[in-house]
Amino acid sequence: MTVNLASRMDSTGVSGRIQVPEGTSKILADRGFKREFRGDIFVKGVSEKQGGVRTYFISSREHRSSYAERLTSRSGQYGRNTLSGVVFSLVQARKKEELREANGGFHLLEVS
Repeated sequence: MTVNLASRMDSTGVSGRIQVPEGTSKILADRGFKREFRGDIFVKGVSEKQGGVRTYFISSREHRSSYAERLTSRSGQYGRNTLSGVVFSLVQARKKEELREANGGFHLLEVS
């Protein structure tokens, strides 16, 4: 369902804009990104069960509060304060949660 929803966000989006579902928009807004309500859209495979998916457009951060925060956001593609960094962190957290669920609630470490 996650991959389907991400694909639909892309295919029903607007060129040059980043469209995300409401839950993701709240997480990004908490991290200082601006969000603009887009509306409810039909998402095949999701809307049949849950109705329209409420979506938002995400744009740049409202402001950088400190020198360290500004420096971190420029330091790399996956800095914690960039949109890509936040999304990457969400994906990593989701993978850890799925691994934990698959292992009966325990997080197993890989040993090399």
